[in-house]
Amino acid sequence: MGQIMSENIVDASSLHAIEKTISANAGRGKKHIYLFLDFDGVINLFIDTDRDDAVEIMRKRAETMEFADRECVRNLDQLLSDHPEIDVIISSSWRLKGVEYCRQYLKKAGLNRVSQITDVIEHKEELHRSQEIANYLLQHPDYTDYMIFDDQSMSVFGDRWVYTHPYHGYDAERDAWVRQNLLHERHAIDGKTVLSS
Repeated sequence: MGQIMSENIVDASSLHAIEKTISANAGRGKKHIYLFLDFDGVINLFIDTDRDDAVEIMRKRAETMEFADRECVRNLDQLLSDHPEIDVIISSSWRLKGVEYCRQYLKKAGLNRVSQITDVIEHKEELHRSQEIANYLLQHPDYTDYMIFDDQSMSVFGDRWVYTHPYHGYDAERDAWVRQNLLHERHAIDGKTVLSS
């Protein structure tokens, strides 16, 4: 029987080191933001089985193998277009197929900014995704900030985790929240990142 991993296994020292990296890189002038992207529940929406057309939608998806919601992909594409300083790191289990497969999948789904998809996080079966993301941040310290789009709990990362409802994904409401709350100036005070007023 598999062990259930807690998302709170990211230790305080790792989170502190990540904040120190942000603080150290903040004064270098150029913004560079990592966006950790899950697919299922973010751009691939789950179907509410109570919908009258649920069976037809699932049948069509099975035939075409097209799972991405075009509106969610458009929202992501516009975000990337407006913010070329964002590099997308695939954190979804789809990453196991490789970064090029993920680029092609998103391109087919309507994402034009595939050049901003730069990497995938390393998969380690024994780790929760939050730890895999923390490890990536510690091993690739070339960022001034980061955010995580996921329908799984990543509350250990505070407001940098953008929860997406599996039925709604990265919809207009989530996009507006990201633009208002995450894509603004942050600065460090005593090693902690705070929002500029």
